[in-house]
Amino acid sequence: MKVVLDGVVGDPRGNQREFSIFSPATRSAEYMNITTTIEPSDSPYKNKLNSLKPGDQATVIGPLGKFTLNGVNDDAEVVLIAGGIGITPFRSIILTELA
Repeated sequence: MKVVLDGVVGDPRGNQREFSIFSPATRSAEYMNITTTIEPSDSPYKNKLNSLKPGDQATVIGPLGKFTLNGVNDDAEVVLIAGGIGITPFRSIILTELA
């Protein structure tokens, strides 16, 4: 999904970023989780994202793309390999399959 933040100034990458969804596909589209690191950054976007509080607003576009196990035989063995933050979409897929 894409998250657009108003008030981001001076970030060479602009005021929007794409994130992988962290919650299962079976969860209501009204609530979706994304994953990001919370650490000091030179990025005005990242600092704005890290400073959001409950009730703050952002524009969310999506979800975009489709990364699922739909169409995979139920008896098939599946191996998922990821490093670092790349684990995020795999968590969503696993939780969806376990639901």
